Amino acid sequence: MRTLLLHHFRNFHKMEPSIACPQCRKRFHLQEQLDEHLDAAHNQANPFECSWQHCGIRCPSFNAVRLHEKAHGVELTCDQCHDTNLWSPSQMAWHLQRSHNPQNRFVCRCTKRFADNRGLNRHQNLTGHA
Repeated sequence: MRTLLLHHFRNFHKMEPSIACPQCRKRFHLQEQLDEHLDAAHNQANPFECSWQHCGIRCPSFNAVRLHEKAHGVELTCDQCHDTNLWSPSQMAWHLQRSHNPQNRFVCRCTKRFADNRGLNRHQNLTGHA
């Protein structure tokens, strides 16, 4: 029902959303949308925040926020190894720390670095770089 009502507002009335979030500048057609937004974006009980700038969505678990970040649909590419399996700024930071930190002593022939031998061995087994 809600989806049909939103479709009707957008396509037949060409109405701009009129209900504003009191904590940010997002606007909504329906109070129910605002309520969902307030719970998802501004509820401090959800400790994991999306790392995309200006998003502000908060999630109850690490996995939930990672799934949300993928929904932004932006593919990031590491400028050091051209890895494209990165979907958020926090994932990029984690990748840089794990794979390219000069303090990581275990280095593969492809120049990826690892904090321990276990990580290097796993990488070599997966990629055939042994």
